[in-house]
Amino acid sequence: MASEEDLKRLKDTRSCPGGDLEDADLLEADLRAANLTGANLYEANLHEANLSRAELTGANLEGADLRGANLS
Repeated sequence: MASEEDLKRLKDTRSCPGGDLEDADLLEADLRAANLTGANLYEANLHEANLSRAELTGANLEGADLRGANLS
């Protein structure tokens, strides 16, 4: 389960390197240029999320729903 503190930090600052966002509901989230380096996004809902220019190096995206997500 996602850390409420990490989820709030991501939503407030678009930055959560190393954060625990497991199973987070980020449906249609605007995460343009977000820093998610090394974040745990295991089984996160990123359906239709805007991840353009997001830093995902080392992030765990196993089982994440990326249908319709913008990854450009």
